[in-house]
Amino acid sequence: MQTSLEAKEEQVSRLSPQEISLTKNDQGEIKMEVRGTVFSNVEIFRPFPLNDELTTMVAFRDAGTKQEIGILPNYEELDPVSRQIVAEELDTFYFIPKIKRIYHIGEEFGVLTWQVETDRGSHTFEVRGRYNLRRYSKWRLIIKDVDGNRYEIPNLNELDKHSRSLLEAHM
Repeated sequence: MQTSLEAKEEQVSRLSPQEISLTKNDQGEIKMEVRGTVFSNVEIFRPFPLNDELTTMVAFRDAGTKQEIGILPNYEELDPVSRQIVAEELDTFYFIPKIKRIYHIGEEFGVLTWQVETDRGSHTFEVRGRYNLRRYSKWRLIIKDVDGNRYEIPNLNELDKHSRSLLEAHM
């Protein structure tokens, strides 16, 4: 019996690194040549589900039509220029500051105001309701703010005692 994920993989073309060439123009658009076909504006993303085992798998789609071009199992096998383009796009698309310390969490009318230290500096943001705090493993937490930005606590055990106690009071 075939799962829906297996059926989806069969429908999307599996790409090999030897048949792909990527370039980026001055406007930031990515051009992709694959099997003799050129796509002038390509989006690069990670296929779902997002997890640690799939960090090197990427998918490509035409930015205009949103039609999937294919899936590449390991982008690290691409030529150096193409590999760098993919890495930069993923860093931009999946920008998620990592919370290192929680200074304060206040609550008013169901809105939590967080004051935190991230790997990108100090920041204050608001979260509507506890349903925007999602565990992705026993220790990993993703927080989505009212503007749709995401923040990550990669390992709850690595937070200091004060940060953990603030977090536990609001989960």
